Amino acid sequence: MNSNLLTFAVIGSLTIGGLQAREVQQEDGAYLITLGAGQVNELYEIGIGIKPTDGRAGFGGLVFKRQSFNDQQTLAGKSLGEQETTITSLGVRGFAIQVDSESNKGADLTFAVSQTQTGDYERTGMDIRGLFYAPIAPSVSWFAGASLRPEFLSFDWNTASFSELGLEAGIDWRLTPALGISGGYHREMIITDDLESWLLADGLEFSLQLIW
Repeated sequence: MNSNLLTFAVIGSLTIGGLQAREVQQEDGAYLITLGAGQVNELYEIGIGIKPTDGRAGFGGLVFKRQSFNDQQTLAGKSLGEQETTITSLGVRGFAIQVDSESNKGADLTFAVSQTQTGDYERTGMDIRGLFYAPIAPSVSWFAGASLRPEFLSFDWNTASFSELGLEAGIDWRLTPALGISGGYHREMIITDDLESWLLADGLEFSLQLIW
């Protein structure tokens, strides 16, 4: 793949002092696919970009992602019944995780445009997602992070929401730099203009990721 077609050539790596951007010195063209399912959701993600060749599990490039949830929703503690929610996004993602190392720290950053739909609610705008990884054992890390989709970065200003918020935490196991599996907890919610919590979905989920 011609690297001139790609301007995203920086992958985040987590250091003791915080997040440090590191330029990829050696890279190959790459494709990414992630498939996931859980108690209340399904997801798939496809991407095209570059990957490091220094033994890290990593990817940087353009990604399309779709998540669907079907769960009991609540607003300020009151049940809204079971409803479907979809979040579809297109953007740039970069991540890197050390493999076969006791210091397998890492980071995962995505900047995208996404659309959220549930019932009569719809929001389109910027979507910022960040995950941080810390080691448990060689090739195994725990991770935690969040997705933020605020009203002031929306293309439509009539959603009556302050921000959408996604929370994630779990365990990631890199069998090889090209293949990883993960499992954890995922919660999607909306913070309304009245600062009330509108829970869209939450539950356990598992995913398989392949980079080649």
